[in-house]
Amino acid sequence: MAIGRPVAYMLATPIETVAAAPDPALHVIEDKIDGVRAQVHKHGSEVSIFARGLERVTDAYPEIVEAFSMVKGSVALDGEIVAVGVGNRPRPFLALQTRLRKATPSADLLASVPVAYFAYDLLADDEGDHLAETWRERRARLEEWAATRGPRTAFVLNEARAMGDVEGEFEAARARGNEGLVLKKVDAPYEAGRRGQSWIKVKKAFATLDCVITAAQEGSGKRAGVLSDYTFGVWRGEELVNVGKAYSGLTDEEIEEITRRLQRITIEKHGGVRLVRPEIVLEVGFDGIQRSARHKGGFALRFPRIVRIRDDKRPEEADTLEAVQRLFERQLETGHREVETAGERAKARKKQLSLFGDDD
Repeated sequence: MAIGRPVAYMLATPIETVAAAPDPALHVIEDKIDGVRAQVHKHGSEVSIFARGLERVTDAYPEIVEAFSMVKGSVALDGEIVAVGVGNRPRPFLALQTRLRKATPSADLLASVPVAYFAYDLLADDEGDHLAETWRERRARLEEWAATRGPRTAFVLNEARAMGDVEGEFEAARARGNEGLVLKKVDAPYEAGRRGQSWIKVKKAFATLDCVITAAQEGSGKRAGVLSDYTFGVWRGEELVNVGKAYSGLTDEEIEEITRRLQRITIEKHGGVRLVRPEIVLEVGFDGIQRSARHKGGFALRFPRIVRIRDDKRPEEADTLEAVQRLFERQLETGHREVETAGERAKARKKQLSLFGDDD
C-alpha cells in the first residue's frame, strides 16, 4: 500500500455469545469502541482521513488533522473516530451523530462535540507497508510510534490486553460504555477487505424489535435470484412506517422458504424490489437507534440483523413507533448499556395486564 491511498478495511466476524469465543492463547482483547471506522494517513505535510467507504472526510475532523500535522514522518493508521468527554472518555454514538451530518463543522459544534482518534493498527510508516506482518509485530510498531511520535491531542492508543475471562471482560467493556469486545489473533496479517476469523467481535444487540416486512429485494452473488434483503417497519397507528433494512441472520434454507412466501404476497414489482402485503414478522436485533430524515417515522435502526422469523406472531402484534421512541430516549439516558428484547416488552405488558386484572 502507499501512504495517502486507503486500503480496504479488515473486518471482524460477529458472535453474540462468549461461549463461541476462540482459543485465548492465540488472541488478545480490545474494547469495541462505538465510533466510526477511519484511516488516518500522514504523508509529508499532508493529513488525510478516510471513512469506511474509503471516501475522504478530512475536512470534517479538523482537530484530528491539527493533531497529526505535528507528527514527524509518515504513517497510516486504522482506528475509530469517537466523540469524547473529559479525559478522552468515549461518549455514546449519538453524540457523534451531530458531527457526521456536517462536512465542515462550526466552531460551536467543535466545542460541544470534540472527537479523538482511537488507533488500533499501524498499516504503514516510513519503513514501508506492514500489512503482511503479524498483529503482534504491527502492534509493537504502533506502540513504539505512539510513545515516541504520536499526537499529544485528539489521539488515544486503544488498549490491547491478554485474553482471559471473556464474559467478565465483556461486561466490563459494556460498563465502560463500549459496544463489546474485539478478539484479535496475534499471528494474523492485516487481511485488507476480508471478514475472516482472525478478528472476532463480541457484542450483544442493544435491543430487539418485532417488525413487519414491507418490501424485499433480490440479493447478489450466491444469493442472486432469491429475496434476501428485507425492508421492515413498525406500526404508527394503522400504518406501517419503515425503520430499516436487514440482509443478515437467516440461513440459506430460511431465505429460500421466505422467498417463496414473499413471492406469493407480492403487491407490486419495481425491478428487483417487491412491495409485499404485511404478513411476515421478523425479530430484528440492532446496535442502536438514530434519527433519520429519510425514514417516514423519523428513526432508523443501526446495524440491524434478523434474529428469527416470528411465525408465532400476527402482523398486528408487531412493535410500534412509540416503542422505538421509548428505546431511543432510554438510549440517550443509558449510553447503550441496557438490553431489552421484544419478548421482554411482551412479558412486561402481560404482567401489567395481570396486575390490572388483580385490581378487578
